[in-house]
Amino acid sequence: MSTANGFIAPPFKRYTAFFVDAVAVLLIFAMVVVLGAAVERNLQRWDVFAIVYALYQGGMVAHHTDQTFGRYLTGVTVMTREGGRLLAAQSYYRAMVRAMPLALVESDVLPGEWTFGAWAILMSIEYRRIATAPQRRTLADVLAQTLVINLPPPHTHRAPAGPMFSKEDREFGVPPKSPPRNDGG
Repeated sequence: MSTANGFIAPPFKRYTAFFVDAVAVLLIFAMVVVLGAAVERNLQRWDVFAIVYALYQGGMVAHHTDQTFGRYLTGVTVMTREGGRLLAAQSYYRAMVRAMPLALVESDVLPGEWTFGAWAILMSIEYRRIATAPQRRTLADVLAQTLVINLPPPHTHRAPAGPMFSKEDREFGVPPKSPPRNDGG
């Protein structure tokens, strides 16, 4: 990793993290739909899914070490372009940029099929940018001023510099006796 771009998360890690997070969001969304049905509310809508997605993405990044579950598993994290931690508002903004097209599917702005198609085109542009852009920044990353980077590998265990036991420590058996003195005394 001789260049700064060596720290940028590769596409396969980002795609894998997205897939894991999509499964997590679908599971949470399914629970929301079931809870909604229990109180006789139909929550099986795209705008509710977009809210669940934005809360999961924004909340996990803002309040859980800058990672979602998928990013944790793949060893990547989100940071600002300057190298700092994301502010909560920045984290939620980044998540809402991605969730907004899904929320529009249920709106009257465009017919649902058009909005879903626009979302599919937007996602294909996002995936293409991850694969080809110099810093692999998606439109959401550009707008929120963020980068997705590799985490450093965990440090290997190092032994302490000093002795790990004392003379009184019985873990290693009975300490040896001093040799008898032979000074005629």
